[in-house]
Amino acid sequence: MLEQKPIELTEDTLSKISRPHRDAKSAITDKTVKRILHTEKVAVDAKTERLKAARLERDSKGLGSLKVSRRAKKAEKN
Repeated sequence: MLEQKPIELTEDTLSKISRPHRDAKSAITDKTVKRILHTEKVAVDAKTERLKAARLERDSKGLGSLKVSRRAKKAEKN
């Protein structure tokens, strides 16, 4: 078996702050951004599905033609 050397405890070894490498920081940032983008995409997709279902329900009831656009109203007046 390999014996491990005991770590000498000195002022330098105790007060040393280990900082993450630049690659590790960018990897953390990448993961965070991807998570945020995924969450936003899921929310947008869910909203799109809700609106699509509401539109299909409205059209199936025959209420889709009740709303008349401003252009159509102007065309009727002329």
